[in-house]
Order: sequence, then structure tokens, then C-alpha cells
Amino acid sequence: SPRLYAGEIAVFDPGTNPAPGDEVLVRFRDGKMGLYTLVSCGRARITLESLAGNRIRRQTELKEVKALHKLIAVFRPDYE
Repeated sequence: SPRLYAGEIAVFDPGTNPAPGDEVLVRFRDGKMGLYTLVSCGRARITLESLAGNRIRRQTELKEVKALHKLIAVFRPDYE
């Protein structure tokens, strides 16, 4: 999974359907957002694993997800 640090640029593609194992940005209907690994996606439920240090898994109803965008690149600045 990606390691994201301050100053890095993460690029997400809203036009790509993520598959299990992909890192995703999830925007929930309650306004919260987070970075996760997509574990599984069924017709009504989605399972996500947090990319934070705790790696906690979360299941939620798909109707609670407003947007799901696949992470396609991380650009790291040159600190030389």
C-alpha cells in the first residue's frame, strides 16, 4: 500500500472502477473521507481496510458511499 507523506501529490481517477486490492479515496455521504484498500465490493456492502497505521477493516453499506476513486499515482517531491 502507498505511504503518503506531507508534500506528496496523490492522483485519483474517478473514471476507473477500482478492484479488490486497489487503494481508494472514499467519500462517505456524511461528509467524511478516507484512504483505504478496497477488500471487497458486493451489491449492497463494501469492505475497506484503512491505510492508516492501524489497518482496521470496515464494512459499510454501499448506499453510504458517495464516491469511490482509485489511486493511480503518487508523486514524491525531489528534496535535493
